[in-house]
Amino acid sequence: MDDDVTELPALDVEQLRRFTGADLDLEEEIFDLFLKNGERYLETIAQSENAEARRIAAHSLKGSARGIGAMQVEQAAQKLEDLAAAAEVERAGPSRALQQAFNRVREALAVHLLAGEIDD
Repeated sequence: MDDDVTELPALDVEQLRRFTGADLDLEEEIFDLFLKNGERYLETIAQSENAEARRIAAHSLKGSARGIGAMQVEQAAQKLEDLAAAAEVERAGPSRALQQAFNRVREALAVHLLAGEIDD
């Protein structure tokens, strides 16, 4: 399950810019929403005893990640969604790969936003 997803970019900035029209304020708003919702999805994955609830949370996180170009999170969430659909994910929590990918995206988004503020 914890296959290495680091071959993909943590954040595809071009995808993020297409999604936001390169609007830095919108990117910051989406960044905040992604982190808030992502933490909620990870918590559901970690704490729910229901495989379908874990699958839905992984699916939702995957979709959010795809929209902003968080490629590592998207791939890790897809793997977790597939396992949850097969009821193979125990309540042990989100996969290490998914949590690590989420943390890398958090860092990449912060760096991207800071760079945008510096460029202004």
